[in-house]
Amino acid sequence: MKILAIYYGCFPEIEKLHTRFVRGQRKIKVIVDVDEDIDDSRENFLGLYRHTAQFLPTLRHHSCCEQWEAAPLYLTEEEGVSIKRIGEIADFPHLLEHLIVDLQCTLGEMTVCSGVTCGWKKPENRFDLFVECDDPRIGIFAACFSAHLINNYLSGCLGEDDFNLVLKLAAMVESYPETKAQIARLATCLNESIENIIGALQQLADLNYFLERKELEDENQA
Repeated sequence: MKILAIYYGCFPEIEKLHTRFVRGQRKIKVIVDVDEDIDDSRENFLGLYRHTAQFLPTLRHHSCCEQWEAAPLYLTEEEGVSIKRIGEIADFPHLLEHLIVDLQCTLGEMTVCSGVTCGWKKPENRFDLFVECDDPRIGIFAACFSAHLINNYLSGCLGEDDFNLVLKLAAMVESYPETKAQIARLATCLNESIENIIGALQQLADLNYFLERKELEDENQA
């Protein structure tokens, strides 16, 4: 899955697609391409869902496609899986949408957050994700981290990244920004080596976590 662009704005034309969207609430728009040869089988999707839920356990408490005006009628519910499935490649950007929602609620402390996934007619493997967003910095990181998490699983690169440590550091830096430069303190607090902390901080930087805190212009590419 490849992120082509991220925009930040109100996108009022999208509000009619989901009755839970707060009128006037800003959103991130994430344009993604999904590999057309992706294994979109039930087993592969459920394996991916369970993998991501290890790092974001609150994913299990999501509601899915409720009050979504454009929801397909043939959505499938799976026991123990919070995300409804279509059985097509659209399931993967749909999961990405939910991961972005989850991260914004856990890191950005959004109490309410909704999103929709919209497919293009051409090319059929391209999708627009619209997710409510209070802080574009958190939203951009959430999109980049979630896409990386999904791609890590789909490419079979399990175990190469310590996603738990990355998320712990993200939460700590979000609460205490001054600790970002205090590597030894972070290592001590998390019982990690300084080398591991430096590596995780670099990964946060690579995933755009340390963008400047400033308002992005409406619909400017991030």
